[in-house]
Amino acid sequence: MRVSLLTPLDIKYSVSATEKLIYEYASYLKNSDVDVELLVPTKVFDNHNKLRKDYKDIELQYSIINKKSINFIFFKNYYYSMFYYFNLPTNRIVFLPYSPYYYITNILTKPTTTKYIIGAWNMHLYAGEHSQNHRVLSNLLDGVIRTLFKLRGTAFLDTLYFLVENSQQKYYIIKNLHIRAQKIFYIPLFIDTNEFSVTKNNSKKLRVLHIGGIEKNAMLMAKIIHNAIEKNIMEDFEFWFIGKSMPDELITLSKSYKNIKNYGMVTDKTKRILLSKADVLAVTSVEGFGLKILEAFASGLEVICLDNPACTDISATGLKIHTIDRNMPENYLIILKKLFYKKQNRAFSLKTRMAKRKLLKKNFDKAVVTPKFFEMLTKINST
Repeated sequence: MRVSLLTPLDIKYSVSATEKLIYEYASYLKNSDVDVELLVPTKVFDNHNKLRKDYKDIELQYSIINKKSINFIFFKNYYYSMFYYFNLPTNRIVFLPYSPYYYITNILTKPTTTKYIIGAWNMHLYAGEHSQNHRVLSNLLDGVIRTLFKLRGTAFLDTLYFLVENSQQKYYIIKNLHIRAQKIFYIPLFIDTNEFSVTKNNSKKLRVLHIGGIEKNAMLMAKIIHNAIEKNIMEDFEFWFIGKSMPDELITLSKSYKNIKNYGMVTDKTKRILLSKADVLAVTSVEGFGLKILEAFASGLEVICLDNPACTDISATGLKIHTIDRNMPENYLIILKKLFYKKQNRAFSLKTRMAKRKLLKKNFDKAVVTPKFFEMLTKINST
């Protein structure tokens, strides 16, 4: 079986979570004696070389892959990689994670025995059918399907498959794009549980950690903090922020309250340390699946999340998520206050935190999930 995995495009700041997942898949496939190659746009790799000087985790990730002797193929940009695809040998499976629809259609317009899996990773889809995120996925997938129908009729369906990251995406593709369920594979994202640790937090305050998307969700986080101030309960909490930048409103608040801390951009190692010391992960962003939620459970944390498919699918495994209706953000502080009282009553014991980690490892550890990717490829290869 021959497999090509394309790394994500236009990476600007760091090695993305999606890339790390692809590297893990590549490593597993190599160990399974699969002929696997990683296709890398050159500007992405050049950016990685710069980042490797500062981020040891990225250096480690590369050393793991390099030891597996996986074949890297570099392109000046993704347009150049199209020409490579047109001359791919037959009987190969190509995985394209979240690629622009014009890129996918250019690849698939030529009749071929090569089979393509389009990843819906990071294509956020939510219950509101008129939301901007819903339109992004709708336009992308509709563009793929309609263009291919015009160019090749229904023939392209024989070589086209989808990999989704949540059950709602699968339902959407079946209902609106009329793709058979057998052509759609749902494999959850995963983490290496052993990279995270569970520790006992003796602080009397409730430590609330917010990761990423601070600017985008500043209004909600600022509102939560202002509500805590108005109710004179600000001293019950510590708010920790990890992200590229912090909005002016939160910077102003942090100058007045020592229990608001901004850590800025941090390495994966520092993030894991902060997770181990926190009590709660506050998710105010919309999540297609939510690796940060998995990381929080691997650290034994409580999780508060806006209602979205990431919460639904993860909760289905028995991991309890405190879900907030996106139209009622005021409930966020209510739940935080309840969790504060639970901590005072010693409900956040080491035993309780370890139980969360154990359940997470059972369902979302890389040792459990990566074989499913191989099983999907084997099934597609046999059709």
